[in-house]
Amino acid sequence: MFTKLTQRFWDKVRKTESCWLWTAYINNRGYGKFNLNGNAEYSHRLSYIEAKGPIPKGLQIDHICRVRNCVKPDHLEAVTRKENILRGESIHAKNARKKKCLLGHKFVRVIYPSRQQRRCLICHRIKMRAYSAKKKEAELCTRL
Repeated sequence: MFTKLTQRFWDKVRKTESCWLWTAYINNRGYGKFNLNGNAEYSHRLSYIEAKGPIPKGLQIDHICRVRNCVKPDHLEAVTRKENILRGESIHAKNARKKKCLLGHKFVRVIYPSRQQRRCLICHRIKMRAYSAKKKEAELCTRL
C-alpha cells in the first residue's frame, strides 16, 4: 500500500524519551491524521505499515503505550478488535478485567443484565428470589 513515508510526514513527529508524538492534525478522538495522496490516513497506521509491513486483514493497530497520537512503531501492535477494546479504558474493558462482584463474590458465571454491569450467579439468585417474593406479595395484596 505505502512504501516510504516522506520527510513531510516525519517533520510532524516530535520524539520524546518514550513516545513519538504526532504534532499535526489530531482528530476529536486523539488520533493523528496525515494527508497522503489526497487521502486522510491515520498517522499511527502509516508508521506501522512503513516499519512492519501491511496490517493483517481483520486486525487493528493498538497503541501499547495507550497514547493515541504516538507513532513509534515499537509502541504499535496489530490485534483483533476485541483485544483492542479490552485493552482500553472503556466501561466494557474495565468490567471484563474485574474478578469479583461488588459484594466480593468471585465471578463463576457472568450474567449481563440490561444495565452495563456484571453480576455473579450468587447475587443474581439473591435478586431473583427477592423479586419473586415481592411479586408473590403483590399478588396476595391484589387478591384481598
